[in-house]
Amino acid sequence: RIGDPDRHNFYSWKAGAKLSNWPIRNVSLTFETTQSSPLTYKHRIPVLTYASNKFNLGHYMRDNSKDYYVELDINPLPRFHFTSSYLYATHGNEYPYIMDGPYELDEYPFMKDKTWSNEKISFQADYEFSSNAYITVGYTIRDIKGYAADGKSAQHYLSKFTPEFFHGETETFEFGFNIGF
Repeated sequence: RIGDPDRHNFYSWKAGAKLSNWPIRNVSLTFETTQSSPLTYKHRIPVLTYASNKFNLGHYMRDNSKDYYVELDINPLPRFHFTSSYLYATHGNEYPYIMDGPYELDEYPFMKDKTWSNEKISFQADYEFSSNAYITVGYTIRDIKGYAADGKSAQHYLSKFTPEFFHGETETFEFGFNIGF
């Protein structure tokens, strides 16, 4: 199947890179991306799925999905750490693992329709005021949407992958205190 553009293997991959202290000292830039092809974590025999107690053990977005993540870390002063990040994640059609379906199992199209998306921007500042004692402040803006596909409503997909309090455009403010590890 490797050379056939209409067929695929059941795989998921993740790649990333991080650049630290160059060209600017105390600054690092991280990039990661993940892609999972259709039916990667499913099987027609329930005990052979990549799950335990109906909980997927593969990528958190399951099969037929992709995401991109970028993070900028800055340490402007000793004991002070600032992080900003951007995430864009999408999920495609939910295909059943059936032998007599409309496609052969290895021919389901990747991301034919978008069923769910998450766009998130985060900012976080940490200050270590004493050895292994931190104060953290964070702010997150997110836009999580569902899309109608395969005869199911946008609300169906939105509710399937996202808790109700994160539906649509939301903002979160965080404050934390940590002593120890």
